[in-house]
Amino acid sequence: TDQGTAWRQRFFNDSTWSNGPAQLGYGQGDEATIISYGFDDFSKITTTYFRKQFNRSATPVITNLALRICFTDGVAVYLNGTEVLRRNLATNAPFDARAFASNSERQNYWLSVPVKPGLLVTGTNTIAVEVHRFDGWQPDLSFDLQLSEGIVEAAAHFTSFPQLADGICRINIAGPVGS
Repeated sequence: TDQGTAWRQRFFNDSTWSNGPAQLGYGQGDEATIISYGFDDFSKITTTYFRKQFNRSATPVITNLALRICFTDGVAVYLNGTEVLRRNLATNAPFDARAFASNSERQNYWLSVPVKPGLLVTGTNTIAVEVHRFDGWQPDLSFDLQLSEGIVEAAAHFTSFPQLADGICRINIAGPVGS
């Protein structure tokens, strides 16, 4: 249903909402919590809303904050009512708006972005997320999120053009360990 915008705020009453551990979604078989997609396999619910509250003490001071997220297909993330990330989704998209593009091929890859630590408050904080589908007939939806103290490492990237020598193609890549 259309939740408007109040659900993004810190003290919205979500006591009637279902809850469970991440990964959340349906259709892949790796979900810790399976969510409903509605009653029609070929016209699944367009938008699903998620919220998580957590407490933070005044100390220690946090100087770097990183948001990591996996999602299908479009997403908007709010920390205490302030938007911190939007991908494949129009600004102020209504609840029935479809994502701009499919993210199914990358739905299990972590996207990392920095978040301003000043958005955290002492006491109760709330992460609110809306996930929008691109196509209602797609078989799966995935969502997972982490918010942690730390810096966002630069993504892996090519540092040279492909070079072919003796039938072997070589491309140099730089990035964080394990990428």
